[in-house]
Amino acid sequence: MQQLRRSSKTLLTETGAMKHRKNNHVPVFIVVISVFLFALFMYNEDAKSIAEFPFLSRPKASEIIQHDEPNKPVQEPTRIEETKKEVITSVDKELKSMATVKDDDEGKVAEDKADDVQQKVEILPVVEEDDEDVELPPEDCDLFTGKWVYDNETHPLYKEDECEFLTAQVTCVRNGRKDSRYQNWRWQPRDCNLPKYKPRLFLEKLRNKRLMFVGDSLNRNQWESMVCLVQSVVQPGRKSLKKFGSLSIFRIEDYNATVEFYWAPFLVQSNADNPDMHAVLDRIIMPGSIKKHGKHWKNVDYLVFNTYIWWMNTVTMKVLRGSFDRGDTEYDEVERPIAYKKVLTTWSKWVNKNVNPNRTTVFLNSMSPLHIR
Repeated sequence: MQQLRRSSKTLLTETGAMKHRKNNHVPVFIVVISVFLFALFMYNEDAKSIAEFPFLSRPKASEIIQHDEPNKPVQEPTRIEETKKEVITSVDKELKSMATVKDDDEGKVAEDKADDVQQKVEILPVVEEDDEDVELPPEDCDLFTGKWVYDNETHPLYKEDECEFLTAQVTCVRNGRKDSRYQNWRWQPRDCNLPKYKPRLFLEKLRNKRLMFVGDSLNRNQWESMVCLVQSVVQPGRKSLKKFGSLSIFRIEDYNATVEFYWAPFLVQSNADNPDMHAVLDRIIMPGSIKKHGKHWKNVDYLVFNTYIWWMNTVTMKVLRGSFDRGDTEYDEVERPIAYKKVLTTWSKWVNKNVNPNRTTVFLNSMSPLHIR
């Protein structure tokens, strides 16, 4: 029996070897193609989804503007004042029509009605949705320990076809996804509950403040989602999206608030900093240079940074010798963890030096999944 097994193994081995020699060129071809496609994907992870801002349903020209002066206030009457004028005008018309009623009884009714309407004018300005204070989780609750739960009662918080500011590449349903249940998942901490999201209350908390996301396309997704979370309760003409190179600003006029995004995939200077053309094969960084970007992050009330995906395309990182401004091109290849540590050290020093902790809250998102996951 053992001899038979040995004979069978020998026969199978020889047969496999013959087939391998016969079709040797096929697996080699497949491997080459696979490596090429993998490299193409890794190097062009952002080529289409990051480089452009093709808007799904383009707002008015006045709402999306290329501009040179970020955060410039716009002097316009508030929506409340406009509403007051509209109601008062309506009241005047109604009073005039009532004055034509000659009958004493009808005149008395008209007068009472006018008083009621006038009273409504006085209490009109603050007509809000149910924005009472929400119950916050205890400070000692670990918000990061929990699970995703399916919620078809309070979610989705917005629908993509209701947000004209979504870029085309992140509109899953429009791009062919047949199910929408992915929008119903929410995070549930193990030992407490997160407060229910209320857009008006959120905007009230953001009044006279700036919220900025800084990093790569994953943080840009977070920014777009935040824009969609708040824009639904803002009147048309009272919200706008403007671009200033790497900086994009969504402004809510009546709250004097902004939700912003700044493109900086490595946080420090790199040859991938162009917000429109950054799908470069050789990604080169300056791990000690952050001031050029950092000047745009000052005086922000909430800063959310991320950098991770753009580090994953090569085994080593290319560190420039010199400066991009001088046209230097020579570089050293450094192990990724070492280069990553240098960048985060530079970033943390900038935060310590330029951020007032009494005003600004800072977050850093590190490891995260790809868009496709």
